[in-house]
Amino acid sequence: AQGGEDACFEQFGPSDCSCAAASAGTVTVRGGELTIRAQGDGIHAKTDLTVTGGSFDIRTLDGCQSRSFNSDAMSCKGLKASDGAAEDSASRITISGGVFLLDTADDAIHSDGDVSITFGTFEICTGDDGVHAEAALTLGTEGGYERDPEITIRASYEDLEGSKIDAYSG
Repeated sequence: AQGGEDACFEQFGPSDCSCAAASAGTVTVRGGELTIRAQGDGIHAKTDLTVTGGSFDIRTLDGCQSRSFNSDAMSCKGLKASDGAAEDSASRITISGGVFLLDTADDAIHSDGDVSITFGTFEICTGDDGVHAEAALTLGTEGGYERDPEITIRASYEDLEGSKIDAYSG
């Protein structure tokens, strides 16, 4: 599904978005099942990417073992928030639920700004970073809740990257 300035996917059914990954100013996903096989980024928001639930099976290029990926010429991230700003990006990813199977040639989850993951189950295999935030990376919630995230990174170059990392749980 491709959006204009903003895109919202709510309670969609099983789908195969092999040619049309989402790319919009703001992307919000509130549930459903999504299978993406992309030659570029899986889901890309220029400013905010928010996920509150759903089941995601995202593979970019040939997955984490891709031999054809060229980081100088391509972007093959699973979930991406990037406005192209070199510094002080307003882009952010907020995930508060969902089940994610991310097999990516590039970063599995990438934001030019902040990433906050407070709940969800993640199985990650990536050729680069598992979770990458140019600014703050927050995992779980301060004080902890029973709904904190479960993150398994099977393969990566760097598991977690951020200028500031707060790992409360996960």
